[in-house]
Amino acid sequence: MNIWKYLFVILLVINVAVVGYIYYLLSGNYEVPEAREQTFAPTGIEFILDNSTIQNILDEAIVDDNLSITVTNEDIEVRSVNTIYGNEVVTTFNLEPLTYGEYVTFRVQNIDIAGFPLSQDMLYTMIIENSSLPEGIQFSREQYALIFDTDLITNNLVVNDLNLVNIDYENNAWYFNMNYY
Repeated sequence: MNIWKYLFVILLVINVAVVGYIYYLLSGNYEVPEAREQTFAPTGIEFILDNSTIQNILDEAIVDDNLSITVTNEDIEVRSVNTIYGNEVVTTFNLEPLTYGEYVTFRVQNIDIAGFPLSQDMLYTMIIENSSLPEGIQFSREQYALIFDTDLITNNLVVNDLNLVNIDYENNAWYFNMNYY
C-alpha cells in the first residue's frame, strides 16, 4: 500500500512542474508603449482619408480571409477567426496609434482569445507565438505593439511618395503628405 502513496506524490510533483512550466512559457513581461510627441512640417500636398477608406485599403492589402481590421470612430479592432481541432477560435484586440512614419506602431489593448480567462501577458504571448501575419505586419516582442509598414496603405493608392503623418480615427481622419519635387 505504501507504493501507491509514493506514486501519487511523484505524479503530483510532475503535475505541479508541468503547470509551472506552462505558466512560465505563457507569462511574458511586456512594456506598454508610450505615445511620442511627433511634429511634422507640412511638405507637399496634404491628403486626408476617412476611416472607411483606410479599412477598405487594409482589407485589400491583407489577403488573409481569417484576419479583418475594422476602423471606426470608437476604435481600431483586429479580429481573427481560426479553426483549431474543429472548434472556431475568435481572437480580437484593439489598436491605438502611437507613432507614424515609415512604420506605424499601434498599442495592442483589450486582448480576447475565445474568452480565455488569462492575463494580458499570457494572451499576448499566445498571439505572438502562434500568429502568422501577412508581410508588412509584425508584433513587437518587447512591447504590447503591432507594427505596420505604411507601404501596406500607400501601395494601394494611386499616388506615390505618400507619408502617413497623423492618425485621428476618432475624428474620421488619416493625414498623409505627398512630397513633390
